Amino acid sequence: MYNELSKRFWWTKLSESDVGNMDQGLPPNTRGIGTGHIEGTGVGSRSRRQDLPVDARAMQGVWLLIGSLGVFFFASILLYVVYIAMRLQSERAITQRLILPWSFLPSTLLLIGVSVCLEWGLRAARRDRHVQVRRLVVAACVMGIGFLFVQSDGMNRLLIGLADAPTRNESAYGYTFILAFLHAAHVVGGVIGLWWTARNALADRYDHERTIGLRFCAVYWHFLDIVWLLLLVSFWIALTLVNGRIGN
Repeated sequence: MYNELSKRFWWTKLSESDVGNMDQGLPPNTRGIGTGHIEGTGVGSRSRRQDLPVDARAMQGVWLLIGSLGVFFFASILLYVVYIAMRLQSERAITQRLILPWSFLPSTLLLIGVSVCLEWGLRAARRDRHVQVRRLVVAACVMGIGFLFVQSDGMNRLLIGLADAPTRNESAYGYTFILAFLHAAHVVGGVIGLWWTARNALADRYDHERTIGLRFCAVYWHFLDIVWLLLLVSFWIALTLVNGRIGN
């Protein structure tokens, strides 16, 4: 009976060419037997790329959240630039020079570092490399917390600049601080998500089938990267307009 079952098992695993080889006394090609993957069918590769239905629905909600936040930040940045340009043309124009904090540079590098680590961690999870996932997610969590500390120094410098202004209406520091604060508030939410993601990564809960939490965290931090870079561009435009007008 054992021989009969073994024969049936091998027969289902062998291709027509292997059967022909056996008839001629040649050994069959057994590569892929015992691994659940048959060469040439692509079954293993497709199963790793296909999302579970519940994960697909969850990602739809993620993209909806990112889209709504994107509209909010885009409108805020546009209003900021328009407001600065209009104030420079008004009777009570801005008279104080705008200087961006130096700490915006290292905070930008930390923010980009978080996204890079999460993206690499996601790719490692899809290959079931649990040790690499743990290291990358923990590194991202540390850099996210570091961003908040460095960014707090920059925001404090903006408040100092606002305090040195003759009046608040003659300074662009206040509105620059508001935009930086809005972004930092969303980063706080991202750090909480990073902590939860790191907790799951340390428990080896991410693999090629379960990556929804890691994917959500990575997408959210990619979004924070894009928003911050756009904010830096708007700050540079405001700096150019304000300092150019005062210089004239």
